[in-house]
Amino acid sequence: PYALAAGAGRVAASLGLARAPRGVDPRALAAHVLHHADVAMYRAKAVGGDRWVWFAPAMLGDDAPASTGSGPALAPGRLGIA
Repeated sequence: PYALAAGAGRVAASLGLARAPRGVDPRALAAHVLHHADVAMYRAKAVGGDRWVWFAPAMLGDDAPASTGSGPALAPGRLGIA
């Protein structure tokens, strides 16, 4: 938790991770990777949030398990707001 003027606050994140695949047209690569990362992020949220999930091709068609991680994404005291 972080001390705020209005009380304590907590920051949590759900991250979707994706790698750039080989053989994708470079003009479409950013959209392709972003879509896969987005799919993985929503999987992270669906399994409880506050974790990361690597994209797996099976996520596009079914409810296959994902490689996930959980725990603090940021060490205590490392968040700064300007």
